[in-house]
Amino acid sequence: MKEKLYGFYVSLGPLVYYLITPIRWIFLSHTHRGYALIIYDSRILLVKNWLGNGSWSLPGGGIHGWERAEAGVIREIYEETGISVANLEYLGEGFRKDKIGGRHYLIFYRVLENKPDVRLRKREVTCHEWVPITSIKAFGKLAPIVEMALARYAVKDTL
Repeated sequence: MKEKLYGFYVSLGPLVYYLITPIRWIFLSHTHRGYALIIYDSRILLVKNWLGNGSWSLPGGGIHGWERAEAGVIREIYEETGISVANLEYLGEGFRKDKIGGRHYLIFYRVLENKPDVRLRKREVTCHEWVPITSIKAFGKLAPIVEMALARYAVKDTL
């Protein structure tokens, strides 16, 4: 019974996501968002957000006005996954127009030596996967931030 209820809860996320589009536009269209590529053993941590369109994304989210960008991303990673990280490396930033206006993105990364124990905050993130970098494009529906981050990570190694 508990599994059925959780399945129902998970299925509500995309519906709520689309129903509150006007509210998202009012409150999120001019916010700074930060995300991180978390890499372990040539695999990237992807998460699926409860309130979303069903795509796989990176851990991260809104950066509070008083926070340094790196601190905000570290906080978001911990809130969503239970993973404590420090000393993120900056990959770049971008702006992406979307249905609710546009968002300014800051992108970081961290390569981990030890595989962390992921403890999802089920009210925010419904599931996670460690996906090999080499097969990520075939994995499933990816949020645009994943492709932006991977492109910047690939360029970083050529500089």
